[in-house]
Amino acid sequence: MRFLAILSTNKSKIVPAILCKYLNQISIIMIKSKVIDSMKCLTKEELKELGELVGSLYFNKNKNVVNLFAELKKYFPDFSNRNMTKENVYSKLFPGNAFADKTLRNLMSDLYSLIEKYLTIKNLEKRKLLSKYLLISSLEERALLKQAEQNINEANNILEEEPFDGGNIFYFNHLIEMEKDYIKIYRNKLIGLNMKEGEYLIYAFLAKYMAFKMKSINYRHKNESEKLSEFITAFESKVKLDSWMEYLEAAGGFEAEVILIYFYSTKFMSDLNDNGSFSRALELFYKHKSRIDRTETTNLYITFTGYCAVKISGGKRE
Repeated sequence: MRFLAILSTNKSKIVPAILCKYLNQISIIMIKSKVIDSMKCLTKEELKELGELVGSLYFNKNKNVVNLFAELKKYFPDFSNRNMTKENVYSKLFPGNAFADKTLRNLMSDLYSLIEKYLTIKNLEKRKLLSKYLLISSLEERALLKQAEQNINEANNILEEEPFDGGNIFYFNHLIEMEKDYIKIYRNKLIGLNMKEGEYLIYAFLAKYMAFKMKSINYRHKNESEKLSEFITAFESKVKLDSWMEYLEAAGGFEAEVILIYFYSTKFMSDLNDNGSFSRALELFYKHKSRIDRTETTNLYITFTGYCAVKISGGKRE
């Protein structure tokens, strides 16, 4: 292409007229943008849904953006047609007008914003707890307390069925407990602290931190120069997590024991001779496996089998 660009600057002297015409044409390239990349990733049904959002006056009042989407949709799904150039698309949107790159770029930017909205809504529809929490907080902001309470009850039902996902589930429990407090405050009936609110916050932190610690040990195995930050190192040295885990062992219950699976995993990952921690992690894992989601189950299986592989390679076939 650099060679062709050089030729084009000297075309009157060194290239035939027919080649000059070709060089002028190839300067008109196909549209490449975040809009096209995003639309390529959509299914046919999702593209239809996106079109409905783009055409909704609530989300978009610019008719030119609707027309731009309709024009680009013609090139779905591969978007590789040589006619999909900026100039061609612009001429379909504004027949008879001279090409204005800035105008087209602004329309593409507006369309991409709508695509982001669609992807956000699509993802939110799959995340029932997050959707429910946002609805509850919106209802409370408008003092619709009965409706908020009804949705809190529905959220609690979802929480009871939701599998452990590495700690986010505990944080949602914390958020829902906070919403219960807000309703009491609105009604001037907040008498004492809601201990569950604080407990779930601690559970969420411990679960997420233990998962992070497992990840950090894995990275250190792969790269010996990998080190924890000064902040995390100071936290590790001053907070006695081992003592806290002894408390969780005594306390029992699903929340405590699912965290202990990760704690004991960090122990045997750090010390391959710690067979006791491996056995205890495996015991708790099989006890609660039906309540752990697929991603976390897979990650834990990988950790357990990795440990076994190392032991077997060292002659410990049992």
